[in-house]
Amino acid sequence: MAPSPSSLRTAAHDWTSAPLHPHGKFLLDPSSRICLPRGVNLSGLSKLPSNQDPDSRADFFRHREVCFVGRPFELKDAEEHLERLRGWGLTFVRLLVTWEAIEHEGPGIYDAPYIAYLRALLSLFPKYGIACIINAHQDIWSRLTGGSGAPGWTLELAGLEPQALEDSGAAYLYPLRSQKGEGWDARPGDGLEEGVWPAGYQKAACHIAHHPTPLQSFALAAGHAQRVPYYTRSFPFPTRHTSDRLITPPRPAWRTEGEGLEEEEGCWGCPWVKEGVWGWDVERKEPVVLRHGYFRRDPKTGREVEWYKDFYWPFARAFGERVGAAFERATGGRKSWTLVEPIPNEFYPPLSRDDHPRGLVASPHWYDLNALFNKTVSWWSVNVQGLSRGMPLPLALYFGRRGLRSNYALQIHNIVAHAHATLGDVPVLIGECGVPMDLDGGEAFRSGEWKWHEWAFDALIGAMERNLVGFTLWNYNPANTDDVGDTWNGENFSWWSLSHREAERGHAPGDEPSALELWRKGGRVLKAIVRPYAAKIAGTPISTSYDPTRITFHLRLSLGSPPTPSTPLARTTELFVPSLIFFNPAVSTTAGQATYDRARQTVWWDHGEAEGDEGREVEIWVREGKVVGGVGAREDSRRWAAALVALLLALLVRVWFFA
Repeated sequence: MAPSPSSLRTAAHDWTSAPLHPHGKFLLDPSSRICLPRGVNLSGLSKLPSNQDPDSRADFFRHREVCFVGRPFELKDAEEHLERLRGWGLTFVRLLVTWEAIEHEGPGIYDAPYIAYLRALLSLFPKYGIACIINAHQDIWSRLTGGSGAPGWTLELAGLEPQALEDSGAAYLYPLRSQKGEGWDARPGDGLEEGVWPAGYQKAACHIAHHPTPLQSFALAAGHAQRVPYYTRSFPFPTRHTSDRLITPPRPAWRTEGEGLEEEEGCWGCPWVKEGVWGWDVERKEPVVLRHGYFRRDPKTGREVEWYKDFYWPFARAFGERVGAAFERATGGRKSWTLVEPIPNEFYPPLSRDDHPRGLVASPHWYDLNALFNKTVSWWSVNVQGLSRGMPLPLALYFGRRGLRSNYALQIHNIVAHAHATLGDVPVLIGECGVPMDLDGGEAFRSGEWKWHEWAFDALIGAMERNLVGFTLWNYNPANTDDVGDTWNGENFSWWSLSHREAERGHAPGDEPSALELWRKGGRVLKAIVRPYAAKIAGTPISTSYDPTRITFHLRLSLGSPPTPSTPLARTTELFVPSLIFFNPAVSTTAGQATYDRARQTVWWDHGEAEGDEGREVEIWVREGKVVGGVGAREDSRRWAAALVALLLALLVRVWFFA
């Protein structure tokens, strides 16, 4: 018989009762069940101090006086947010913690109140079944270089002047986006504020749209005017080179005052000038390379270096060992994981098992770059990943909702398959993935029509379900509003919003909201995001899918050999079935018995203990008795088909008249 809910102490989406551990391609629980956790990044707001105005230039440069207590939310509000995440089944949290938050005042000076806040916050998670990964978050070095992560004093130690980075073209700083000096050749409509911060990975420190070569970056940082390539949004690639623009820095990025500083041929403080890598040709007024191949070879030995092999993986191993050893001491021997991501939108390079960090879990990020840069999702989509690797354009185009799902599923498949091919059998958990909420200029904020967001989220989450990987969505932001978004670099990814919560009709004064009200209130696109899933699988999953149109979930798995010892949990698969979506679920199986508990939002499926079951395939379906709403695939399929026919007719007419 199926075990009774009372005998199973936890819900399907409770990850705190028993620790998970990496084993082969999956995460396993102590009953050797394959686990596919899903959750959220908490949160983009954690990149910013809680005691500063994010748009204040004066505050921005007081980097030693910052405070991150209350990021991602105040302790008094924590339980409301955690209950909402539990109600949605998103109970695997990637908690953002920056180096700046811990050690902003100076080297070795730690923020004790913030550390105490973190401990208090984390102590609340087990009550809601929420497991947590501490993410040492970093984007483009530091908040003072247009990203997040390292404290501001690290730039000063490197000889940089933080207040000069924007002027010299070394960084794009969000709070200063509307305060650019006369040296910037920016034009109306360039979109300098939004969605282009990742371009900073390719600059001396960071900038947007302008794309100087490394040598030009050195010259700009030294205070020399340069005419550099300029990239704008385009199709089919997200951006393309459309012009060249002049940047005339009013001052260098390097410190020009202080002990031991002196000008070297018009190149204040640049360490690469001192190393003889480059210099400034005074007569021709241009930078010149003096030591070719300097960054390709070890300057002492001449040995060719490779970034991953010689720098990134050694750092990941050292970080994992040091943090992991501390974790084991603090937890009485529990094994730690090391989640490692590659360079954004790139595949992992080969790495032998002997060189793995301890408890390696591959944690790449994935975003639809076309939707990310152009802020639109429609009846057609393009495989940017494929285009960047030589795929012909006709093969990279997809049409309709089904096409979007196929597009995303293929790209996620490539990421997962490549990780296994280069790293071996390691678990894959997508660390970041999401959909911009301000598509089409924020049209959904005004109209209340979220169709394209629903399409995109359904395709995104469906792609990870199809590839049998866990994930943490970017991002749940408790301060999100329609106007400000996530407050960091113009991003707006949070599907929960204060604006949406306040626009909804509240309950009567003095009444406590019901659980369903709490889960629904402030949430957007929940029909696509909140969905059933197989959390803990007693066997090997073959396929899993969810159709939000028909509100139907399906799982097929292959039974393994009888577990030893044969406990009820070891032969029980647990499904999360959200009460927010399923009001009258019907459960059917091809083997064993299933029990549903609405309060715990869980189906327990006991496969039984039949001998000779190894390799036998079994299936389970969960269907809503009465389908209400959905993502609307049929109607939209007709619309995109009609649009495609109209487009073809228009092309034929053009050919007829202009042949």
